[in-house]
Amino acid sequence: MAELQFIVEVIDKSGLAVWIDDAAALTEEGWSGSADAWAALVGARDAARAVADDKGATQDEVDAAADLLAGAIDADTVKPEATLAAPTTAGPFSSLDLQVDATDDRGLSQIVANVYKGDTLIASTQSEIADGALSGSHAANVPLPDGAYTLRYNAHDVGGNVSATGTFEFTIDATAPTATVKEGSEFTVATGQTYDRVSFKLHDAGKIDKVELNGVVKDLSNNNWSDINFVAPGVFGAVQGANTLIVYDVAGNTQTVTFTLN
Repeated sequence: MAELQFIVEVIDKSGLAVWIDDAAALTEEGWSGSADAWAALVGARDAARAVADDKGATQDEVDAAADLLAGAIDADTVKPEATLAAPTTAGPFSSLDLQVDATDDRGLSQIVANVYKGDTLIASTQSEIADGALSGSHAANVPLPDGAYTLRYNAHDVGGNVSATGTFEFTIDATAPTATVKEGSEFTVATGQTYDRVSFKLHDAGKIDKVELNGVVKDLSNNNWSDINFVAPGVFGAVQGANTLIVYDVAGNTQTVTFTLN
């Protein structure tokens, strides 16, 4: 009579037990990762305990549970870092040109920069970061009406972590300055549509920066009101005949005035 032989598979659960112990030492209060990552860890821990208690679990099931729990414990818990590269001053600007740079130890997914007026969201901009790159940049030009605004920006990584949100206050001045011919013979002497001499009163709510007359630049004192007086041939770059005056405000807006001198 042939002898019957039975092969009993020995299931090794020692590695799984180590990961279960490691998971048991973690608490939600001490977890530095995202809420989603904690929920995944809890699910993997509970599933691992069930497999460890299952006397009929196969080695493949034990190994899979151990791998899942190990991955959850080793989840990405480090937040990315976001830095505002531009603007670097509060303005005023004619429009907002922004750039946010970000880094992450495992990979970025998105960089976001939003513009608020008070508590109201005015504009939202973002860039997706391809292939989970460890560093990236987001740049955007945002036209805005005149006023004061706050930029709020952050970065997201592939593990769902979000950087601290940075804020930056700035001002927009998208309105061109004005240049008005000054009345009175002590300032302006007109002959029909031409001038023997002419003077201009300059104004901008965001302050006058400079004037350029036929390519000759005259810097001004950055006030809301300014003047350019007694313009005649040979003065401030003026010439007999056609002249072009460009007025700049500190935000970079311009107003162009053409006039003819006798």
